Amino acid sequence: MSAFKVRNARIVSEIIDGEAIIMDLKSGIYFSAQGVGAIIWDGIMRGFDKNQITHRICQAYLVEPGDLAPGLEDFIAAAVANILVEELPGIAAATEDWSIALPGARLPYVPPVLQSYGDMQDLALLDPIHDVREEEGWPSRKVDV
Repeated sequence: MSAFKVRNARIVSEIIDGEAIIMDLKSGIYFSAQGVGAIIWDGIMRGFDKNQITHRICQAYLVEPGDLAPGLEDFIAAAVANILVEELPGIAAATEDWSIALPGARLPYVPPVLQSYGDMQDLALLDPIHDVREEEGWPSRKVDV
């Protein structure tokens, strides 16, 4: 069974209140995944394989593994296509526990979606320390010549 890992250090993320917020520091695009998607992202971040992620989702949501498979595959395919994660051959060697606790009762299943946002791309790519005109300072950006 394959596992996945975050592609490189330019991808940073945080899970806040059941939402994974993921930022590609090179492109300036940020991503969001809520609910099931946040659990998938948490599993990827912690080194779990697809079977372990599937098991965790089935513990938290009212879904059977066969019904979950298409949504899980689509989510992972989107993460790979957006160059957020890469597949690792072999079995995962998770070294951490899940950061998202199981709910008190299983929740209704909603298929995971990885949403991307480019609306703040220009702002995210600004480097306020190094990317300014020295004589004017922030917020005047240098112009490439």
